[in-house]
Amino acid sequence: MGHYNWSYDVIGAERLFLFPSQDPHEFKRFVSMLINDTTYLLDESLVALKKIHDMQELMNNASEWGKLSTESQQVIGGLGFRLGNNNR
Repeated sequence: MGHYNWSYDVIGAERLFLFPSQDPHEFKRFVSMLINDTTYLLDESLVALKKIHDMQELMNNASEWGKLSTESQQVIGGLGFRLGNNNR
């Protein structure tokens, strides 16, 4: 795709390693924010996985699936199709 600039990574890594010693308070704040963001994203991911699981269970249960209106089936089926295309 393109040439990757490794020298930028070295400079960035040097700054990253110097950051804690230059301003310990800001570094603690940065790590705290990083942990909070990671926790939030993990929580959101687990909630989304539960919703996907529930949707798949509903689609696999023919009697429950049949009780839904055609419009509801299309909406749920469309969501499953989009989620399936995003898998890596």
